[in-house]
Amino acid sequence: MLNPKWIAFAVAVGFLTALAGCQESQEVGKSARGLFAGEMETTFDRTTDQVAEAITATEKELKLVRTSESKDIEDGADEYTVVFRSARDEKIEIVYTKLSERFTGIEISTGPFGNSELRQSIYDTLRSKLGLLPAQAQASAD
Repeated sequence: MLNPKWIAFAVAVGFLTALAGCQESQEVGKSARGLFAGEMETTFDRTTDQVAEAITATEKELKLVRTSESKDIEDGADEYTVVFRSARDEKIEIVYTKLSERFTGIEISTGPFGNSELRQSIYDTLRSKLGLLPAQAQASAD
């Protein structure tokens, strides 16, 4: 029969190993879907033209290299895909879709298990360029 002390020890070691792995990847508190898929999705109260301008401004500010761009019609809506490379040669894909005259859906992807800090930086920079950050956060971002 197994000794309860050894079972408790094994559970504790497993928990600490899992916790250390999450801290190492800095993914504590992130959604599992975002972690595994390497993407974040949101909707902006802005037109697709405004989002396109913000993406270009973000590209310049973060020194990204545009490798391709395309436009498709997905489910009757215009869908734009822009692919970049970071200075560390990480692939970034931004897909934005016209939801209405006023709203645009956006997805930022750095690939499965991708760089969440880079995704967050792109997201924050886009929000700043679109004027969606509070005044205090915008001042510290500039």
